[in-house]
Amino acid sequence: MGRFYIQLASEPDRWRVLTSVRSLLKPPQLLFVGVTDPINPRVESPEEVRDRVLEAAELIPIESLGTIDDCGFSPFADDTSTSRATAFAKVKSRVEGLPWAWAARAAKMATLTIISAGLPGLEATANRMGQGSLMRANGMRASLE
Repeated sequence: MGRFYIQLASEPDRWRVLTSVRSLLKPPQLLFVGVTDPINPRVESPEEVRDRVLEAAELIPIESLGTIDDCGFSPFADDTSTSRATAFAKVKSRVEGLPWAWAARAAKMATLTIISAGLPGLEATANRMGQGSLMRANGMRASLE
């Protein structure tokens, strides 16, 4: 029981779901969150994918976080609600959006690391601001490994 997959892209209250899941997730378990909705014919932009990953990373430790499509894509002969072209466009957005999310997160961590260099009380302040889990998850490192 180490991997969990949740439909999240189509969830109207993603923050509530992520908060609930965070309380149940224990290391070394992995959580894969849906960042594209295969049922909706609208193709998500890479920026939307990036934002959904960053949203999840606010609550789920990065070393426990993965991405997936909501419920996956059915074989095209069985389910014609999503065309082959739309499915591949959604996968392309996911592939393009993920590096942007990691780069944005690394830049944020670099800023926190620089700021914290001479401020021993920053982690307590960050905890009050909701950023403490991000700082602890990365050990105050500026890059993702």
